[in-house]
Amino acid sequence: MSSKRVALVAGASFGIGRAIAERLASDGHRVLALARSQDKLAELEEKATSAGHVVHGICADVADLEATLAAVEAAARDFGEPSIFVHAISSRYRHARLQSVNAEDMRREIDVGLTSAAALSSALLRGMARERFGRIVFLGSSAAAVGLAGSSVYCAIKAGLEGLARGIAVDYADRGITANTIALGMVKTERLDERRHSAGGSEDDLLSRVPQRRLISVDEVAAVTSFLVSDVAQSLTGTVIQADAGLHLVGARIE
Repeated sequence: MSSKRVALVAGASFGIGRAIAERLASDGHRVLALARSQDKLAELEEKATSAGHVVHGICADVADLEATLAAVEAAARDFGEPSIFVHAISSRYRHARLQSVNAEDMRREIDVGLTSAAALSSALLRGMARERFGRIVFLGSSAAAVGLAGSSVYCAIKAGLEGLARGIAVDYADRGITANTIALGMVKTERLDERRHSAGGSEDDLLSRVPQRRLISVDEVAAVTSFLVSDVAQSLTGTVIQADAGLHLVGARIE
């Protein structure tokens, strides 16, 4: 049985991140939920409390990294230092070929999607190393391996998360700390629905690209995360878990 610990979930207000926060809380961990929306965090806290779980919201925007790190540090003093960190923040990218993306937008995407993962990991690793236990999970994408049309910077960010996890895994293997990436495909979320509607496509169009002919549920992603942060996953580190319904098997889609 896994020990019950403090977990920080970044990007916890909706979609995949919220499902992960709820799953880890239901596993018995005390969850620090980091997100931009105070209202969404309040909903998450209320739902957790009614279920007998422990979730504490941290309202911060990783675009302001200094303020975010200060907020996490303050919460950790009151709540306990996290020994589990899940980075579930999605890059705020727009669908466009690279020549149409200006340098400021590139920097913003990278700061939100990659720099925040590195900075938050750095802030937590000292405590994990002291306790000789740590679990770090980044939510990546099969796009890191196969590419995605109109999303060059996004692909680079997700590939960067994989490299970051491997580097952490090597540096901290002797401290009981693991770092892994979950490479996702098409997950059934409101954001995916919005993108599909804006592109004028149908769900059947999406499913035609996926070998399993189905979308991934947020609960599936949460279950994989729950395993990776458990005590029994100690031997898994520096790995990429392809939880994409086979999407990495068919390569990039050219549009």
